[in-house]
Amino acid sequence: AKAWRKLAEMEGGTVEGKPYDKEACILKAQDLEATPDNITISKSWFDLGKDFGGKKNKDKQRLYFEKALNKNPAFAEAWWELGFVGEEAGEVGGEKYTDKECFQKALGAKREYAAAWTALGFRLVRDTDRKKKDKKKQR
Repeated sequence: AKAWRKLAEMEGGTVEGKPYDKEACILKAQDLEATPDNITISKSWFDLGKDFGGKKNKDKQRLYFEKALNKNPAFAEAWWELGFVGEEAGEVGGEKYTDKECFQKALGAKREYAAAWTALGFRLVRDTDRKKKDKKKQR
């Protein structure tokens, strides 16, 4: 398992003539770990989510952050990242979360998480601006 993790850190490679990308290496490592540690596995899923950033990979990114949080619901950074996937951010433990709720969950896990406070503040401003625009349209 350690060798597969090391190969994943190097963005993948070839084993016995077969190429493996980073994602495949991490999945192989997880399969080989006799007693999986939820925090380690959660970090692996989180790393894959970070690797698949960008608008064209939002679904894959969402999936990996959800998997990370299903293994470790107290992973503040994963909540924070999930919040940036979209307004209807994702589903964890059978519950759906908005971007704003993800930032709140991040703060529940790590109260001093400045980035989560900032993101939550921007979402509150966004929501206030939308309400103002809606009122103007109704006039």
